[in-house]
Amino acid sequence: DSFVQGTDIYAPDGYERRLYNATLLYEGKEPKELFPIWALWVDAADADEASILQTNIKSYVDQSALQFITGNKDLDKDWDSYVKGLEDLKVGRYLEIMQKAYDASFK
Repeated sequence: DSFVQGTDIYAPDGYERRLYNATLLYEGKEPKELFPIWALWVDAADADEASILQTNIKSYVDQSALQFITGNKDLDKDWDSYVKGLEDLKVGRYLEIMQKAYDASFK
């Protein structure tokens, strides 16, 4: 009842082993602390606002990351406008809501 797996990580059937070996490179490098977003309970009065802000911010960050990676934006030239875009999306308000939820969850 065991499975045989090839040792050639570059063979078509060795992809899973290749991924596994790649994850081993990060062993012991995990952050000491994680932000427990899964354990936060956002107040019902703030939940809709937090959800909308989170969706907009995540979309903006994902799109901007892609533009920085592909070279459509330059880190040196466009960073300030990127940060301004986050501010325009009310990232400060989002952090305020999340901090309030964190404080309430971990008193």
